[in-house]
Amino acid sequence: MRNGAGMQQAISARGEAGDDVPELEQAGASRRMLAGAILCLTGLLLIGKTLFPLPAAIPHRTTAGVAPVGSAMAPPDDNVGLDIRNAVVAYDRHDHPAIRARLTPRSAVAYFRFTRFYQGRIIELLVDGRVVSAPRVIEPITGGLILLSGSLTYEQAARIAQRLKEHEAHLTVRVRDTD
Repeated sequence: MRNGAGMQQAISARGEAGDDVPELEQAGASRRMLAGAILCLTGLLLIGKTLFPLPAAIPHRTTAGVAPVGSAMAPPDDNVGLDIRNAVVAYDRHDHPAIRARLTPRSAVAYFRFTRFYQGRIIELLVDGRVVSAPRVIEPITGGLILLSGSLTYEQAARIAQRLKEHEAHLTVRVRDTD
């Protein structure tokens, strides 16, 4: 079979031509390597699931009439309760008193999904049912950091920040009915 039918010339690592290798043997070797790789990845996946199980669902505090965002695929509710990790007095870009609030990881995801869904719309951030800030969402907000700015005095901002930090006040985000 020197005419090349059913044969292929093998090239060594140094680029030298070697003995002829039948194409069927190369195809069989490729299939065995692919099967071995799939078996190896399957084993790693099973080991990973055993060593690092997915966390159980974390119950979410729900305030009256306010529900958390359920899934990445479903549209969020019009009102979403957010849990605060920390809140401090800060200043907005116009040097007015504001509140910088850090969300819990779960609330940060809920807030991202909410702002992604309502991109381009005006949302309202409420503390205990009172609108504190009403920005237009330009792009989805990631990172879980919120700046509540509006017509607050420093004393009002400090009081609200303290109540949020101590979990005495509830932060809610909702979409405004009319833009």
